[in-house]
Parts: sequence; C-alpha cells; structure tokens
Amino acid sequence: MVNRSDKFLRVAETIGIKLCKDAIWYEDKCNWVGMVENPDENIKQFLEHNSVQVSYEALGPTLYDGTSGIAYFLLQLYKFTNNKLFRKTAEGAIKQALYKIMLDKTLDFGFYTGSVGVAFVAYEIGKSLDDKLLLRESRDLIKKLAKRTAITRHLDVIAGNAGAIPPLLIMYNFFNEPEILVLAKHLGNEILSKATREKRGISWGPECNFAYNTIHNLTGFAHGAAGMGHSLVELFKKTGECKFLEGARNAFLYEDSWFLPKYNNWPDFRADEYQGTQQNGELKCSMGWCHGSPGIAFTRLNAYKLVKYNECKLYAKDALYGIKKEIQSNIDNYSDYSLCHGIGGIADLFMYASQMLKSKKHRLFAEFLGIKGIKNYINSGSMWPCGVTGGEIPGLMVGLSGIGYFYLRLYEQKNVPSILFITSD
Repeated sequence: MVNRSDKFLRVAETIGIKLCKDAIWYEDKCNWVGMVENPDENIKQFLEHNSVQVSYEALGPTLYDGTSGIAYFLLQLYKFTNNKLFRKTAEGAIKQALYKIMLDKTLDFGFYTGSVGVAFVAYEIGKSLDDKLLLRESRDLIKKLAKRTAITRHLDVIAGNAGAIPPLLIMYNFFNEPEILVLAKHLGNEILSKATREKRGISWGPECNFAYNTIHNLTGFAHGAAGMGHSLVELFKKTGECKFLEGARNAFLYEDSWFLPKYNNWPDFRADEYQGTQQNGELKCSMGWCHGSPGIAFTRLNAYKLVKYNECKLYAKDALYGIKKEIQSNIDNYSDYSLCHGIGGIADLFMYASQMLKSKKHRLFAEFLGIKGIKNYINSGSMWPCGVTGGEIPGLMVGLSGIGYFYLRLYEQKNVPSILFITSD
C-alpha cells in the first residue's frame, strides 16, 4: 500500500516527467512554450466577455515563470529520485536562462522576475552538482550587478531590492565576495531611504513598486510592507545594524495598524477592476502569498523567531486561524494550486508554521490540502488548475513546476527549502 508521503513524491515526479517531455532542445539548452496573458487587453476583455486574451510563446529566463524556475524544481526533484532526466533538463534550462540573460540588458534587477533569481538558481545547481562553471557564471553575474547600483529599480520582493537581498546574503555566505555584501546593504539602505513616514510606522509608495492604482500604500509580501520588512530583518541578522531592524519593525507597524480582526487579515489596497478594495465602504482582503495574510504571516513568524516580538507571534497565529477557517468553509472555491496566489502558497505557510511553532496540526492541514488536490486532479485525470486563466502552464510561481514543488515539499519538507520565503539561515 502506498503511504501518503510516497503519493506526494509520485505527484511531483509525474509533473517533472511531463515537463521534461515537453522541453524543446537546441544543442545543450532547453526551453518551453507557455501561455501568456495579454495585460493590455485583459481588463476590457474580462469585463465585457468574462474572458481574457492569451498567446503562446517561448519562456523567458526568470524564476517566476521562466526556465530558471523550472530548472530549480527539477534540481530538487533530482536530489530525491536520482533520475538523470531531471538533472539533464535542469542543466539545459539554466543554461538557456543564463544565455538569455546575456542578451537581455533590460531584465529587472530582482529575484523572481530578474537577474538575481537566475544567478541564484545557477548557484544552487552549481553547488549541488559540483559544476564549477555554473558557480563561476553565477558569481560573475552578481558581481556585474554590483557595479550597476546607480540605476532606477523596483524595491519590492517580486522585481526589486527586497526580493534580492536574502538570496544575495546566501550567495555571499558561499562565495565570500565582499562586493555581494556591499550590494545587499546598498539595496537595504535604498529601501530605508525611500520609505514614507506614516502616523504609525513606514510604508512604500507606487514609485517603489509601480502599483499606482491603490487607495493606500500596499500591505503584503510580494509588493508591500511585509516584503520590505523581511529583507531588512535578514540584513539585520547578517550585519547587526540596528537601523535595519528598526526599519522592519516600522514596516510591520504600518501593516498592523490596518489589521482587521473580523477577518484575521490585512486589507488589500489595490483598486483595479479585478480586486476592488472597497465594497459598501468596507475594506477587502486577499488570501495569497503575494497579497494578504499568508505572505504576511511568513514574515511575522520569522521575526518572532529572530527577535521574539510577541506581537508578531500573535498576529501570525490569528492569520493562520483565519486562513484555515476560510478554506475549510469554502474549500470548493479554492481550485488554484499555484504558489503565488493559490493553495500551494498557503500550504507552504502552514508547513513553515509547523516548524516555527512546533505544531503538528499545521503540517496536517498542509497535507490535507495536498490530498484534496490528488483526489480532485490526479485521480480524476483533470488538468491542474494553475494561477492563470485556462489551461496548464510550465512556470514555477503560477504553473506546473510550482505545483510539483509544493508536492515535493510535502514529501520532504526538511530538505526541500521554501522558494516562497528565502532566509539566509
């Protein structure tokens, strides 16, 4: 009889094999074709026809939805299966990403959608496979970025400084190149210098994350104060400089001044047509890693671990309670299994909470979500619901490789690091 843990590994393997079969090779590099939503037409299309416009094209190099993200999943899968197909495809995918990086001079600086993410995956694969060429390319790419400090950057987790800082610190610990630490500190100082002082705490305006259609400066991990605060916490851990810890504390203070006990959540201040933030005068909340309580709860658990701020622990527990209650009450409405804004990201939080709070019930809830996915999609032969409209896509944060990564984490949480919450421990 196959036990629950083995079922999780089998799901990850099934997705990994599909990705490898779908890869398109040229020499020693590979890529995939994926569905891309057209952002310029989607709002009008959705409002008029309840549909969006999509196209299919070759993937870019990024961690979020490109070849480096798929490479990272296949690397982790190779470690547990020793399947050489996964290793070969991971190597081909990261080589494609590095090649593309050299051609694209306009790629964002950041982690999920930028050059730092590609360098980080090259470092991880190089270290795991003892590939000195990949390690050198990773180090050289970061050192090249360190010379480009006088440019305009996003500051958020997805595309900017906040997302880049934790992986830079990890790579600094390995390479021991002074330029990498200098770069990380420069990015942190830039975050602090561009903060807006609020009545309580500090926040960051649209010039920092390009989120112009908002009713207040954003809360949340991907683009808001929580993500900024987490990067500053990581810098404090490495440098001991109190200004970074004070900045993090004030970022969390801003968010917590908006906390809504009725929902055990923080308001989502985006005001576009998809995510209207006010209804009958009441603030609305989201519930994804990107926006809402799951991403914010990660940061509070980590801050409590480091500096024992008891209020951080209490907010995290409230968030966990609210998320679990909401999902259990409306389980059939949660069909998106992606990492960014779906079940995968929520389950990752509960796995992290089980470690931080030493609570088996949180781990069991993550497993419950995984089992439900197996029953609904694997056993029925249905397509996995990804984080875009219609169909399966290969990418990490909103596609199949991220769903596979979620199941691999369920199989072996201790030795498969979270890609949603990077720490330099």
